[in-house]
Parts: sequence; C-alpha cells; structure tokens
Amino acid sequence: MENCVSIMSIEESSSEGMTRRTFVGIAAVGGIAVGFLAGWLSKPAEKVVEEVIKEVTVTETEYITVPEPIYPQRRVVEPQQGWHKVVDYGRCVGCRLCEYECALKYQPEDFQGVNLEYSRIRMHRFLYVDAPIFCRYCHLEDWVEGTTKSPCEYSCPFDALPVVEEVMEEGKIGNGYKWIDPEKCVGLEECGRCLEICEEQFGSGIVFLPKDDKGIKRGAVCTMCAGEPACVNACPEQALRFEPPQQDGRYYAHRPSDLGELLFLKLYGVRRNL
Repeated sequence: MENCVSIMSIEESSSEGMTRRTFVGIAAVGGIAVGFLAGWLSKPAEKVVEEVIKEVTVTETEYITVPEPIYPQRRVVEPQQGWHKVVDYGRCVGCRLCEYECALKYQPEDFQGVNLEYSRIRMHRFLYVDAPIFCRYCHLEDWVEGTTKSPCEYSCPFDALPVVEEVMEEGKIGNGYKWIDPEKCVGLEECGRCLEICEEQFGSGIVFLPKDDKGIKRGAVCTMCAGEPACVNACPEQALRFEPPQQDGRYYAHRPSDLGELLFLKLYGVRRNL
C-alpha cells in the first residue's frame, strides 16, 4: 500500500512539474513576441516604409501593340464563306431574340410590326427545355446516296433550292449558301417535298412563310445572311456560334421532338415522364 502511495505522489509531482515548465516556456515565448512587437511599433513610420520598399523588386512592364482590334466573343464582324451555326444549349434561355432579329430582317419592308412567321430560325419549346431549330446544311454522302447535295435540294422537283455562290443580296443571299427561289417554289399546298424529307430524317430546317400576294405559302431556308447571320450577333447569351464546320450538318440535325428528349436528359439527368 505504501508503495502505491509513493508511486502516485511521484506521478503527481512530475505532472505538476511538467505543467510549470510548460507555463514558463509559454511565458518566455510570449515575452519575446511582445518585446519584438513593441520594438517594431516604436520605430518611426518612415523607417518601416523604407524597410518594406527595400524588399520590393520593381520590374518594367512591356506593352504589346495589337495589330487589329479585339472583338467580343462569338460575334460576326465580316462575311464568312462555308461556315455554319452551332448552338450552345446550356446557354440558350429561349428569349427568342434570334427569331425576332431574323423576322425583322426578312419580312416585307412595308410590314407594320414584327411577324415571327418570317423568321428562318424557330424556337421550339419543350418541358423545361428550349431549342432553336434552323437549317443545319446537311449533305448526302456520294458513296451511299449517290450525291453530295443537301437532302432538301436533291428532293426539290423544281430546282428551287440552289446554292448561290455569288453574293446576290448583301447580308441576305449568296456567298455559297442555300436559298429558296420564290419564283420557282410552288408552295406548301402544291409540293412540300423539302419539308417532308427534312422533318422525317433531319432537323425541320425548312419553314413556310405567310401567304404572299398570290395566296401561296412559299418555302424559306436559313441563308446564313450571306455569311453574316444576324441571329448570332443578336443573341445576348452568346448561345449561337458561327464557325468553320467541324462535322457534317447531319451530326447536329435532330428532329425537334428527339432534340427535346436529348436536351432534357443531358441537362437534368433524367428522362421526361410524358
């Protein structure tokens, strides 16, 4: 019993001694820190600034002269040939400004107001998903389909869907892009072959305009504004890009219903329950 008491007393004394030593060490370090701080604060402000400045290394900045102006991202500043439009669906909010700008550009000049039926780009709305639909400039494969024409151009029996190589109307028609000739197109009621092939296999890029003076709903297609698409510059979210093609337009072309399903799955990670 005596041995146990002596061992406990030794442990208590050693623990008390360790606590005192720790306290003394902390006090010593604190005293040194306080002394250093007091000495630093006692220095004049000018000397402190001088010591700080001595530690700073001054380097000269070389300015580079840009040979040409830098334009905002995804804006078309000059006509381009052979390019196509691409949609960043994650940015698109469905504001329909692209439709508005297109309709305003292509509707009759004496038309009062804005009729979106004249637009070559159409916004399709689905459940929580908006998708602009326009001509993707698909091309058939010669080794499979026997031609490299667009499906709509190949199916038109009146040759009303030519590719206009030269600029026919600046900012609207030509420069290597498609166009539907209103003089040759007989309208939706009499034909509609281009719309049929596009809706069945591609992206519904063909639109039919309001009835003209002869009462005919003639077809129209995105002409890329002859290489300066107004919809791209009008998009406030920069969801539309105009760039050199990376793929055949068929890669981007989807039927609107299929595109709505695909976008909903990609954006929300689940399938729609319809």
